[in-house]
Amino acid sequence: MRASTRASSTSSRPLIESLQRQTSGGAIACLAGIVGVAIASFDFLLTLSPARMELPTASLVREVAAWRWLADGPLVPSSGTAVATMILLATMVAFGAFGLLLLLTWRRPATPPLRRLLLIASTVVMALGVLSPPTASGDILDYVGFGRVAAVHGGNPYETGPAAYDEDPVSPFVSANYGDRPDNKLPAWQLLSEGLARIGGDSVVGLLVLYRLALFLFSLATLLLIDQVAGRLTPDHRLTAVAAWGLSPIVLLHGPAKTDAVMAMFLVAAIALIVVDRPAWAAPTFAASVFVKLLTAPMFAIWWIGELRQRHLRTAAVVGGLFVATASLMYLRYGGGVDLLIEHLALRRSDGPEGLRAIVTKPVFQSPVPTAILVVGVVGLGWHQNGDRLRLVRSFAVVGLYASALLTPRTFAWYLLATIAVVALSAHAWLLLGTFLLSGGFFLEEAFARFGSRAHPLPGVLDVQSHAATIVLPGIAVAAIAVLTALWRHRRGREGGSERVMTL
Repeated sequence: MRASTRASSTSSRPLIESLQRQTSGGAIACLAGIVGVAIASFDFLLTLSPARMELPTASLVREVAAWRWLADGPLVPSSGTAVATMILLATMVAFGAFGLLLLLTWRRPATPPLRRLLLIASTVVMALGVLSPPTASGDILDYVGFGRVAAVHGGNPYETGPAAYDEDPVSPFVSANYGDRPDNKLPAWQLLSEGLARIGGDSVVGLLVLYRLALFLFSLATLLLIDQVAGRLTPDHRLTAVAAWGLSPIVLLHGPAKTDAVMAMFLVAAIALIVVDRPAWAAPTFAASVFVKLLTAPMFAIWWIGELRQRHLRTAAVVGGLFVATASLMYLRYGGGVDLLIEHLALRRSDGPEGLRAIVTKPVFQSPVPTAILVVGVVGLGWHQNGDRLRLVRSFAVVGLYASALLTPRTFAWYLLATIAVVALSAHAWLLLGTFLLSGGFFLEEAFARFGSRAHPLPGVLDVQSHAATIVLPGIAVAAIAVLTALWRHRRGREGGSERVMTL
């Protein structure tokens, strides 16, 4: 099987190399621009569609002239059919251009001009999310509300919800699912949120932009770290690593809007420290990632088990001790005892008002059979570590892709951010392809769930939410194959023409 895979890779390499020879930096910039235009349609047009304007944050649109101008403009889709059509077209365009970018950068020399081009393009497109209307994501002001419970009102967000402070200017914009309940976010994020709330003032729009800016900076830091780690770990795939994170539609759309961007950044920072052999620094960094969201806990377990397997007992003890100490300090900040930690680790629903925080979020590790397989896989991957850092990263990518595919709600596309980050560093074609296909399906399902509502339903003829992969992914594949075939035939035609001229 390995021989056939190698043969397939070898046979496809002339096609990819031929395609790369025919494309310049201008073509890559054009593709990045196409991705940017498609993402802008989500950031500035779909986010003002009728279903999104039902949100409490819609009243903030009138407070900023640019948002007000967009909302009153003719480009915002106003019917369910128009919204669905724009979602489908924008998704196919974004992922089609993104897929071609991955192909054009695969094993391409990472020249400084191309690296700068990809880094700048990613930064510009990602920054659009900071400026999008407040209806783009309902979560940001929920984050702000819980941050202000601690920073402004001196309360404990794990005991009191934002609705308890109805005089707070942010309180009317916190969603009903969260306002009356204690926070369900883990303490690493809550610490950051409290810090932002302390410096953000009382302007709701100002706080919204501040939180988005912080999440954008975390996403940007992840991009820069991926560039540096790939330069050391897999220099032949450096451009692809940068493109896989920096121009992923999921990263561009959700990086400046979701706490998962913080989780991903600390994960990549921990990998960077492991690569330069700084495990004592990597352990608390990894803990910060895990205690933003538990999705990266299996990756930490692989690393720790690997250290035990290699008989690095002192390193394993130091890593484990620093990890536990970091987590303990975070919980001590909010007076959280063992019960709160156990509730977070087990995602257990306890009885009584104080336990209602777990109801608002669907647990990730809740399916017994897939979770058991995950546990066995984590132990097996950890046991097969041999000190090779690329093997470790690929093990992270495998477990991340598995958890994303089988244990993640399909409309939570942002849960893929950590997986996208480690797959970008893996330099493995099949992992990259699997993540690309999974990202396309999740992205489309999440978009249909977000931009439709009971009052403004989207057309159900295609049943997109249930069968996203049967619609967008074949379309992307057909479009990519058509482009590649046309370019290949063009190249063969030119070569054939040259040979005929020489013969004559």
